[in-house]
Amino acid sequence: MIRSRFWRHPASLLLGPVVWSLWFVMLYAMLSLSCLQGWLVNGGDHPAAINLLLAVAGLLVTLLLLISAWSAWRTPSETGFMPRTSAMVSACSAVASLLLVVPGLIMAPCL
Repeated sequence: MIRSRFWRHPASLLLGPVVWSLWFVMLYAMLSLSCLQGWLVNGGDHPAAINLLLAVAGLLVTLLLLISAWSAWRTPSETGFMPRTSAMVSACSAVASLLLVVPGLIMAPCL
């Protein structure tokens, strides 16, 4: 767990968006590589195993961001502004991370 002192610092606001952006780059890089290298077992017509693996990874990223949001929300502070704002930013990043996975489950990876 991240120490409660971290959530009082303004840098804590960047945790959620940085994790989301790294997840965004990794997700689409892996999908692009799988299309270029021919890693798809079923020819690219339907969601492949890479989509399911990335969906599981997306759920893990979402879970970690939700844990960080919960940790920030429970941090005691005098005003509560910085921890609560960090919690909301992390929660929004968790929702955005989860929504990145949905198109991969619905559509074929290579269009």
